[in-house]
Amino acid sequence: MTFLAPRNPAQHRNCPSRAKSPVSAQPLPEHQHIIRIIAFILLLCISLAHLHTVVCAQSEKSQDTIFLIDTSSSMRGIFGDVRLAILEYVKRARLGDNFVLITFGEKVDLRVRQRISSEGDKALVERQLAGLEPDQYYTYITGALDRGMEELRLLQSRNPDHLRTVVLMTDGKNNPPTELSQPLTFDEILKRYPELLTKMGARFYYLSLGDNPDPDALAFMKSVEGSSFDLRKGILSSEEQKPQLNFAQVFVEPVSIDLGTVSGPSDTATVSLAFFPARGDTSKGVIETGISARFRDNPSWKTLLEVRPAAFNCSGKPWKTDIKIQIDALQEGTVIGTLELKPPAGQVFFIEPSEIPITVTVRQPQMAVAQEDRLEFGPIDPRRRFQETKSVLLKPNRAADEAVIQAEADLVLPDGMALTTSIEKRDDMRELLVTVATNENFHPKHSTTIAGAIHLSDAKQAIAFAKDSVEVRIEVMASEASSNKLFGALSWFGKWFKRVMAPVLIGILAVAAIAFGYRWLRSRPESALEGKLVLAHLKGGSVDRSKQRAVNLRAIGKSVGRDSLTVGSSKDAHVVLPHKSVSAHHCEIRVQIQEGNKRIFIEPIGRNSVIVNLQKIQEPTPLSDRDLIEIGAYTLRYENPQPFKQIVVKCLDGRILKGTPATWDIESDGFGLLPRDALPGSTEEIFVPFNDLKAVYFVRDFDGQIGRKIVSPASQIRGVHMKIQFHDGEEMEGFTSEVYNPYSSRFYFFPADQSGNTISLVVERQHLKSCRALDEQSQSSAETIIDETRKEEGERDGEIQGV
Repeated sequence: MTFLAPRNPAQHRNCPSRAKSPVSAQPLPEHQHIIRIIAFILLLCISLAHLHTVVCAQSEKSQDTIFLIDTSSSMRGIFGDVRLAILEYVKRARLGDNFVLITFGEKVDLRVRQRISSEGDKALVERQLAGLEPDQYYTYITGALDRGMEELRLLQSRNPDHLRTVVLMTDGKNNPPTELSQPLTFDEILKRYPELLTKMGARFYYLSLGDNPDPDALAFMKSVEGSSFDLRKGILSSEEQKPQLNFAQVFVEPVSIDLGTVSGPSDTATVSLAFFPARGDTSKGVIETGISARFRDNPSWKTLLEVRPAAFNCSGKPWKTDIKIQIDALQEGTVIGTLELKPPAGQVFFIEPSEIPITVTVRQPQMAVAQEDRLEFGPIDPRRRFQETKSVLLKPNRAADEAVIQAEADLVLPDGMALTTSIEKRDDMRELLVTVATNENFHPKHSTTIAGAIHLSDAKQAIAFAKDSVEVRIEVMASEASSNKLFGALSWFGKWFKRVMAPVLIGILAVAAIAFGYRWLRSRPESALEGKLVLAHLKGGSVDRSKQRAVNLRAIGKSVGRDSLTVGSSKDAHVVLPHKSVSAHHCEIRVQIQEGNKRIFIEPIGRNSVIVNLQKIQEPTPLSDRDLIEIGAYTLRYENPQPFKQIVVKCLDGRILKGTPATWDIESDGFGLLPRDALPGSTEEIFVPFNDLKAVYFVRDFDGQIGRKIVSPASQIRGVHMKIQFHDGEEMEGFTSEVYNPYSSRFYFFPADQSGNTISLVVERQHLKSCRALDEQSQSSAETIIDETRKEEGERDGEIQGV
């Protein structure tokens, strides 16, 4: 279905169909010519009718469609659109179609498996769809794919001649339930069903309805040669302009395009595409076009294919659209490419095929000659006769053998100067020779630079030059300047200095700079310390002003040439905290490297009190990003972006948030959270109120796989031994922190089993079902902790007020 108009009548002479037969040299009778023409036309019509019949039969086939729908709670805002789109698709189903509906959250459920034999069957599917609600917590995509493959295998065995389509719709990433010890992966799905790419012959579609498509799901769709649609721009827009989510299926003819032979360097071909709507409403749709191509034998050659129109409207009935393909190339050969047909953002078209292979053969009646050199002459001294010849190699191809290349200069030359050109053959190349010469009449009054170009052309117009001009520069000295010997000597010395002495002096300065820099850097060794201490709170001082103070541990370590620093109130301490509540040498911060892993530790000196994250420490304790350190009246926040402190936030409404705390104070109303999916370097955070939470879990790994060594705090716990139970039935046994207060709104809790993924958690007391001490000693310990905490706070406040 490709029709190409010849560029000129000469092309007909090269057409194989017009070549003379080598078998017979006798002309055929006139009536035999007429019979052959009629036979050829009939054969062409039969071939086109057969192709049209094949595509129509394809579009009229019964179809098995499997919908995999995400029913997690995050789908609430768009679930109504999804349901309406599927309902519209079901209404336009044909008799004999099969529909399978599978929902997934933390569970994977088969909701519908129905063959459409009447309108009543469609109503049955519609009633099942109307009862669906997004009320689950997780997003188990791989589990849904596994169940969908089982249904696909069953439908293939029952209806081998049906078309088969699998549609995955979700707004999130694969997030299996935490209670699954070994959730399925996308690679396991491919291994379980090796016939995905062979026997089943199904088309797969991934509709991403959220902010970020799952990269593993995209890779899976690429493995099964499926299509992916990123619909977040169309669906998540404002309510007034939000388009209706719509499914539609369209078949395209032809499935491959051969443009034949075109003439370079530029030609245009017209192709007629036929579209056959199968299911869904295509009347208001739009299809966008795109094309990519390369030379088959040499992909590095430059080629450009453009398609017009870039987009066109669809129809609810079969229709045809003519598209024009512009081919631009300077080389000869076979170009292979792909014509892409896709819907714009916010629409879904199941286009079969969505990529149509294109082949075209490029012939160059005009061949390319390329050159890139620039010619420079001079400086010319008028006291002496000057003559210099320079050359440029031209790189022609075989069609340039009969060419007559002409060179014409557009430079304005003074009297006594001449520029001549000539073209010579040199093996398979051509050489442009340019000569500049002066005679006795050359006496310029001023120094000048003559610039211009030599233009190349072909007398027979058989060559198209990639660059048809050669730049030329000629530097000329003035006659007066040359007659002045002193000026000439100075000019010579200046040129000599510029060419010889200047590079030498630059080299000497560079060596001196390198030596000085090396000596300076050597005197300031690097320090393995990292991170900084930020003053978050000072009892008796201004909190706002204190937040402006920060200590860079690496900078101090480098200045003193050490990997350990002392903190105290003495002037000889590396980090000075001038307050009576701080000892002269209170504690030490140092680096410890074990098995290639570097950690920053803090350790009290003597019996000095150091509290890390509300726990009093007596031995070296590792620091992590955002840890709070209490030294006397000071509360310092240790900041070190690597590694992040990882938390999982479980909300009362079932949502689960993962990320890093940007701010942290359990006595406040909430905290800032930097989401896990935030871009690297992003500072955008969301505010999370404590009252909306069940608990905040400090974890070793977001996905439950313990992949790195983290020091367990179990040996440092000396709080109340108790058992807590949440309203959702989750129970946990463990210990509180040493400063546990039974009247606080929330408190730290450390699980007794520290071999799991959870290191600790912050519990919101009002949302607990029960909270009880497991022995009398723990109960009395809790009361003692309250008294001691109040007493220590009173003494400390008294000290600070005395200061």
